[in-house]
Amino acid sequence: LPIDHPWWETHYPPNGWKCRCAVLSISGDDLERFGWQVSETPVDEGAVTWVNSLTDEVLEVPDGIDPGWACHSGAASPSVPF
Repeated sequence: LPIDHPWWETHYPPNGWKCRCAVLSISGDDLERFGWQVSETPVDEGAVTWVNSLTDEVLEVPDGIDPGWACHSGAASPSVPF
């Protein structure tokens, strides 16, 4: 998917505790070299209902994403000056 696709707002790794997912940014030359193409529509895996056993809070979370992890951690964090 393109880097600015809204799907990344909820699916950018890490997606849960012990998540080992990674995102690799590639160039147009790499796309051509490997015969890949940018998809415009992500696969919709739906949502699942999650109930917090301590508080009885009910959440709908994207399938495959742990509760509390449906965010783009890089975009959610404030910039840190170096």
